[in-house]
Amino acid sequence: KPAPIPEGLLEVLKAGAVASRPLKGSAYNNKVLSSSINKIPYIEGDDKNDDNAGKMFREGRRDEDLFCIANHLIKGGCDEVKARQVLDILAKNCDPPFPEKEINAKILSALRRSDRREKALSDEVREWILSSSGVFLSSDVVKCLHVSSRDEQKNLSKILSRLCNEGLIERFGNKNGCFRRVETEVEILDFVNASGKEFEIDFPMGLSGQFKLYRGNLGIIAGAKSAGKTAFALDTVKRNMNRREIVYITSEMSGDELQLRLDKHQDLKLTDWKFRAIRRGDNFADLVDSSEKIFIIDFLENLQDAWKIGAELKKIHDKLRDGIAIVFLQKKGGEDLARGGQYTLDKARFYVALDQDKEANANRVKIVDAKAWRTDRNPRGMYRFYKLVDATRFITTTEWQD
Repeated sequence: KPAPIPEGLLEVLKAGAVASRPLKGSAYNNKVLSSSINKIPYIEGDDKNDDNAGKMFREGRRDEDLFCIANHLIKGGCDEVKARQVLDILAKNCDPPFPEKEINAKILSALRRSDRREKALSDEVREWILSSSGVFLSSDVVKCLHVSSRDEQKNLSKILSRLCNEGLIERFGNKNGCFRRVETEVEILDFVNASGKEFEIDFPMGLSGQFKLYRGNLGIIAGAKSAGKTAFALDTVKRNMNRREIVYITSEMSGDELQLRLDKHQDLKLTDWKFRAIRRGDNFADLVDSSEKIFIIDFLENLQDAWKIGAELKKIHDKLRDGIAIVFLQKKGGEDLARGGQYTLDKARFYVALDQDKEANANRVKIVDAKAWRTDRNPRGMYRFYKLVDATRFITTTEWQD
């Protein structure tokens, strides 16, 4: 329940409303206004030596108080004309009176602040929609973007309606608040002259024998902590660096630490490694191009808004043409999908989970999803156990099983 308006302020506003009418007795009304302003409760400040410190609508804080009132009026849905009337009343009864010509600046400032707040939410909603596909509910947006206040929820409704008018989304089905993104992006495929050749790449633990990749594909390796994500990434570099140009992007390691990791591979000298190493913590898509490279990103995360991982994966996928990208994501132990959930599945042509199986007391590699099978058998859900030796060698201890 909202707090009641202070009695003194309420009297000012009531008296001001009377004073604004073209009736007789303006001298009486001005007297009422003058006496009413003195009934507004004081808010004592910290400065005990200043009699005016913290007292509302007094010299030294008139500007701040009037802007605060203007901001709350606009935020609460009051139209500009009514807000101006309220501020006019308060301005005349400040001590000393606040210049009438400066009231307009307070209104405009409050309006701009409201517009900025709505624009920020609008930009976030648009980004969220562009990163997703298919059908969604307005409650999904509320949950993912943490839209909590009543004002934000009202703005969200306006934003979704506006995006419908723009043609970015459309209402779907008979359920209230259900929408789908209108996907108009197209890429013309020359299937007649396509080579049909797979993109040859060798993965650890026999994964290459279960699925195939093609140009422009993106794959996901979701790993629990200490399951061997970086070891898997560097082993993939090692297996393929003599057949393809490789760009390895690390979000954590320095050059010194990378050197230590590579030194553990006793079958290679540092000068034998052939790949480009880059340190980058975000905006990975900026480093991806359309050439025939293998891009390995170790690893991508967004701790505040996990759903944005899906948006970043889409950006990476959209940049690919003749090469592929293998993106490593962090996941919770015991779960198949990485942080970001279903949003991390959308663009992946294969999805592999690395985990520590406590019951089996071993590490486990599981094929969560694969689009192009190597055999007639769908490998989805298949898994096997492995050991990681010296943080460099993956040794499988079982065959593939369902």
